[in-house]
Amino acid sequence: MSRPLNGLRILHIVNALERGGAERILLVLLPELVKAGAEIVLVTLKGARALDTEMVSRGVRVENLGLEGFATFGKCFILPERIRRFEPQVVHMHLFVAELIGSLAA
Repeated sequence: MSRPLNGLRILHIVNALERGGAERILLVLLPELVKAGAEIVLVTLKGARALDTEMVSRGVRVENLGLEGFATFGKCFILPERIRRFEPQVVHMHLFVAELIGSLAA
């Protein structure tokens, strides 16, 4: 099988893996990118949710930041550190809050 994305590092950022439309799209898209040879990390801003286990079972690495409640301010520097550590070639954000925080962090 051809792996046209071999070695491409893509970081996706989403609010949480709830059972919504954007999250369902990621559940289909990201495993296909992994099969095509991309290295994918999905960062969720909130803690673990409904689709985390399913995403991991499909071969996608999921990292939850746990940015919920009053603890959010103290954890605001976690995302830029995760981005630097992974060294992605592409950062893709989904949903408004993830787009806002991700844009500032990237």
